Amino acid sequence: MTEEQIRMRFARRLSLAQCEEIYDNLARLDATGVKYILYAGSLLGAVLYGEVLPWDDDVDVLLLEDVDRQWLQSRLPELTARQHCAQLVKIFRPAKGASSGVPPGTLSLDVLKSFRDGDQLCHRSMWGGIDRFPIDKVIPLRRLKFGPVDAWGPHCPQEFCQIKYGRACLESALPPFWDHVAKARTRYPQMRVPLAEIERVMRYRAHFEQS
Repeated sequence: MTEEQIRMRFARRLSLAQCEEIYDNLARLDATGVKYILYAGSLLGAVLYGEVLPWDDDVDVLLLEDVDRQWLQSRLPELTARQHCAQLVKIFRPAKGASSGVPPGTLSLDVLKSFRDGDQLCHRSMWGGIDRFPIDKVIPLRRLKFGPVDAWGPHCPQEFCQIKYGRACLESALPPFWDHVAKARTRYPQMRVPLAEIERVMRYRAHFEQS
């Protein structure tokens, strides 16, 4: 992959103000006391950089207890909780004039459901299939730095990420295949690029060391 392609496919996707908004939404969810862990790309961001992945555009959490949209809405009256599908509730700041659905361009905190199957914690993916994680890799939970928020994560966050994304995920990255804000595929070829090369081209490492 050329440097120009890396710059395009791994460009920072959220502004500082947008990051502050989604961190604030996560902090509000955390304050409710609901049991959750950072999940998917958000957990990977916490593991690799201690914040949202530079090329990510939302925050994902996995609930560890059975609460519904109504419960979330009652604990987060200043935010909007919308049922996106059976497995997903999107939490976001309300927009003027929006009455239903998730308005275009909305930054959301995606709250996903989990279930137990014996000694495994499971998540039924919207994209098909079931992700399965040994419960001893999840519990006891631990606090992880995620931007300005101390968020809950699994007991073994690196191993958890490798179970979901493969062992290479801690050394290389795939370009985002979905734009959550535009609600469309990016159509970027899914080719792994070493993190060291991404950081060299994008100078992310210098940014994180200074912050």
